[in-house]
Amino acid sequence: MLKMNYEFRKGVLFIRLYGSLDHRNIKKISTNIADLIAEFGLKYIVFNLDDLSYIDKEGVNFILKYHNIINNQNGKLIICDKNDQFSRLNHNKLIPNITYEIDAFHLI
Repeated sequence: MLKMNYEFRKGVLFIRLYGSLDHRNIKKISTNIADLIAEFGLKYIVFNLDDLSYIDKEGVNFILKYHNIINNQNGKLIICDKNDQFSRLNHNKLIPNITYEIDAFHLI
């Protein structure tokens, strides 16, 4: 099961994911995120993966998709993942990975 909450702070969308991000539940949150980006013209997103119990390659590709969308709008997507689950599956290291959400403001 996957849960998501989000918060806007100083022009940055913080998306916090809980549970499992895998091929079975990506569509469920993809529409919500796409709608938020379109509605508010967002250019900066932080995905907080600290409370994910599991992420598969499809979940990594899902995040990479949003990285490309935001990057094409001259924005920035950042990963907050103390457990490094994302980094273990994403070997190209295109997306900055930080430990704490507050540090995202320094990278944007």
